[in-house]
Formats: sequence, C-alpha cells, structure tokens
Amino acid sequence: MIRRATRDDSEEVRVIMEQMEWHTFDPKEFREFYWKALEDDRYLMWVYEADGKAVGFISLLIKTPIHHIRTTGEVVELAVHEDYRNRGIGSELLLYIHDYAREHDLLEVELNSKKIRVDAHRFYFRHRYEDLRNNLTFEFDKGAEHD
Repeated sequence: MIRRATRDDSEEVRVIMEQMEWHTFDPKEFREFYWKALEDDRYLMWVYEADGKAVGFISLLIKTPIHHIRTTGEVVELAVHEDYRNRGIGSELLLYIHDYAREHDLLEVELNSKKIRVDAHRFYFRHRYEDLRNNLTFEFDKGAEHD
C-alpha cells in the first residue's frame, strides 16, 4: 500500500536511504532533516508499506523552472529496502508519481541518477525515461578552501 510518509516512518526511511546511498546517517540528524522535509510543501514524500512497515520510499520535488514556464516534478529519491526488492514496489511507487503528476498538471517528471547506479538506469529506461541531458554535478570538497 502506498501512503504519504509520516514522522513515524523516519527510522525505516533512514535505513532505506542508507542502503541506497551506501552510507550511514546519524539517526538524530537524519530524523530532524526528514521531519523538516515533511513540513516543506514543495517536497512530497510517500512510502510503500508492507508487513506493517515502510519498505519503499519516493519523494517528489515540485518546482517551476523559468525555462519550462510550467510546474514540473523531480523524483529526488526512490528506493526500496533490500529485503523487498524485485517485487515491483519501485515500479508501483514510480507509477504512483506519474499519476500524481498528471492529476496536478505537471509538465514532466524528471530525475537525476548517478552513473554508477547501472541497475537504477535500466529500471528507469524500462519505465520510458530518456537520457535527455548531461547533468553535471559539482561536489564541494570539505578540505578545499577555493577552486
């Protein structure tokens, strides 16, 4: 079942995000950031609930870039707990977002996915996403003062 994410989902979402990012988050810091995101009207979050817990997560950032002249949505995170993968949960979450976008007259749904996420790219291509842009990212090096 897909439902809006709540504060109570924080711990389960953290675990899913850790699996997606291959990184451990400080639980308190993650919870505070997650709760703040829940309060942001532009950042919409849903979970897929199975066995009484959140096992999948998707978020959609609503934005209006000047160059589009219409509101668009960007999938910021889409992840499924590793114990629940390959059951169609990711597809259900993505199709749910597509329905939401149509109902709210969004121009498009876009996303960025790191090149190293080869399986994720196959997943998105199966769902008719196209590689239209070369999105470049600058990551700040915490040790560097200037470039």
